[in-house]
This record gives sequence, C-alpha cells and structure tokens, in this order.
Amino acid sequence: MSIYDFYPKIFEKKIPINLLDIPSRNYLHWKKENLLNIPKENKSDSIEKREKVLLNVFDALWLSIIKELREFNIDFPTIRAVKDVLYSNIQLNQDKLDSTSKDEFINTILKKIPDEYQEIIKPLLLDGSFFTLIDKIIDKRNVILFQNIGGILFDILVREIAVSLIIKKNSDAVEVEFLKNNSGNSSVHIAESISNSIIKDTFINVPMLPLVAKMFENSNFDKYNFQFDLFNQNEKNY
Repeated sequence: MSIYDFYPKIFEKKIPINLLDIPSRNYLHWKKENLLNIPKENKSDSIEKREKVLLNVFDALWLSIIKELREFNIDFPTIRAVKDVLYSNIQLNQDKLDSTSKDEFINTILKKIPDEYQEIIKPLLLDGSFFTLIDKIIDKRNVILFQNIGGILFDILVREIAVSLIIKKNSDAVEVEFLKNNSGNSSVHIAESISNSIIKDTFINVPMLPLVAKMFENSNFDKYNFQFDLFNQNEKNY
C-alpha cells in the first residue's frame, strides 16, 4: 500500500514554481548545479529554454527543502548529498531485523498499513510474496514511492506522522537522519535523541510537516490540491 493508492494523481506536474516563491533564475542555477532530481539533458537540449516549470508534489517538496537550506547558506555539495539520500531506496535496519522474530516483523509492517488493508497484506507477508510483489510493481514512474522522499510524504499524508530531516557533517561526509514523532517512538525516546544531538553534534533540522502543509493549507495552492484529489468532496464543498 503506497501513497499512490490514496492520491493517484500525485505524480502529475501541475504546481507552478512561482507558488514556492522561488525565482526562475534560482531554479535554473540549481538545475545547472545538479541539485534537482531530473534526468541529465542531451547536449542538444543544453540551450536554456524559457519554459513554464510545473511540479508534482515530490518535486515541490524537494525544491522547498533546497530553498530552506539555501536560506541558511548551505553549500551545494551538502545539498547534493542530501538529495542522494532522499532519492535513495528506503533501507531497513538489518541489525534490528536480525534480532526480530518473523511475527514481530510482520506486526511492525502491519502497524504502518491502514486497518482496512491489513487482512489483505498479512497473508502476503506470511508467505513472503509481498516483497516479490514490490519488486514486480516498481517501475520508473512509481520508484519514488520506495525512496526516502516518498516515505516522508507517505508518513505525513497517510500515517499522519511528523518527520524531521536531520543533517550532520562528520569530517567530509554528510549524514542524513529522519526523526519521526509517532506512536512507535515515545516522547522520552525522541527527547533523548534530540538532547544527544544537541550536546554532541552540529546539525541542521528541517521539519517536513510545515513544508508539506504549505501545499495543503495555503489558499494559493487550493486549485492544485483539487487537481491532485488531495481533498475529498466534503472538503471541496466547505
């Protein structure tokens, strides 16, 4: 079960870049610096084109993150490192998996799936076909759903979990962590994680919820939210 099942139009490019308050010259500069998640152009396409830039929800979230980081003068190599993490496949904690029984592992996954789908998914988890199914359904279009940026949107929009992007520098390496405020993490555990980071590390915290909320709560976005089917009929009539 993915965000696509709840919002099937979320891939469509409909949001104009000006709604993010990002000047076109900034966008073009970021593009030249390889900060954007777009295929590399052919040499024949290298001439700058004055085209209207339209974004899907994933594009808009990533550009909003870039904007936040640039407002604090974060350098381009760091932003590229963050991009690489966000557009990498979600990784499971292998140590935790090795120490977890099959039943515990299945129950952990089921907790992340809406109640009405659990009875469908559970048999697939028990016989292992669920993971084979994932391999079969991943394609160029929906691969982003299995990447970290897709996981962030799924957590916020479907699971209603607040996510923060924690960026640290260790020597020359950039480390990216995801801090989630959910029922699986007690307030004490979250407080300890934050306290440890504050005491031991220099880090940047980018809360994801305000960036995603802007696309839902800002009245300027309403037209595009309707097109993405982000509102149900009652909400549209409100």
